[in-house]
Amino acid sequence: MPHVIPMDVSMPECNGIEAARVLRHDPRTSGIAIIAYTALDESEVRRQIKDDEFDGYLQKGVAHSQLIELIAMFMR
Repeated sequence: MPHVIPMDVSMPECNGIEAARVLRHDPRTSGIAIIAYTALDESEVRRQIKDDEFDGYLQKGVAHSQLIELIAMFMR
């Protein structure tokens, strides 16, 4: 099982918010950290999601080092 999942919120085939909800309600995957990765700004994402669906947030376009740093934080 992965420790962290960077989840695109606006995927074409599957809504990332719905996918995160499914993962959260499955006992096998409920403990995996999920990071919202999206082009939407944080305030827009917060309007769409519940606080318990994602463990972190990154806006698309950030430096790869920021993504790696956030993933590493959840790997500790």
